[in-house]
Amino acid sequence: MGATVGAMLYGLAVGRVRSVIWHGAHYLDVSKLRANLEWTVVGQPMMAVSTRAITESLRRVPVVRHVVVRKQWPDTIHVFIVERKPFAVLQDATGVRLVDAEGVPFLWFQGDLNDPAWRPLIIYNGVGRPDVRFYPVRAVVEVLRRDHAWLLDQTLWLRWGPEMALELSQPRTRILLTDDCGPDVERCRRWYRRRLQELRAQWDEQVLPQVLRERKEIDLRFDGYIYLRPLRDGS
Repeated sequence: MGATVGAMLYGLAVGRVRSVIWHGAHYLDVSKLRANLEWTVVGQPMMAVSTRAITESLRRVPVVRHVVVRKQWPDTIHVFIVERKPFAVLQDATGVRLVDAEGVPFLWFQGDLNDPAWRPLIIYNGVGRPDVRFYPVRAVVEVLRRDHAWLLDQTLWLRWGPEMALELSQPRTRILLTDDCGPDVERCRRWYRRRLQELRAQWDEQVLPQVLRERKEIDLRFDGYIYLRPLRDGS
């Protein structure tokens, strides 16, 4: 009995990694990561492989939101990936990327910007990280998609930083929105939903097409008021 246990312990001590199995990867280009990781750990003693080191290296990959690395004795490493999920498309100074609901840009966009599923395109003109104070942008996009399809159909993009505005289709109409609704996403949703409902109430089914044909700036930043101004050429 003692000899058997000793042999098992010896096998565990000298056992080497033979394979790395990945789980949950969809957007992530596993081929390069697999090549690097397998080159590093395959053939190494299982006891010497640090799951913490592998985890920390994978957390630095933008697509990865969460990762768990586990050993399966005697010779296998399992990597469980939870990826960031696309919420919208964001354009900033670096290019056009998918962004998740936390405002983290994580993957270069390769799709069709004319696809209604990606409306509105978020154009970020700020100087900090795009994910800073993303909650009002997330709230606007969610409210448009869930409650205001009539406006989403007309929307070209959502400009963000230093101010926030919806730019509608030509002839251009700009809707100014505050981004100072607080850090609570649900509170932001309620505020934008109510303000856009108030705007919609002024435009019944008969006059809406005519209203949208006129070039104007609509200011919804101040609670209780809707300001309409002509939109000047070049503005």
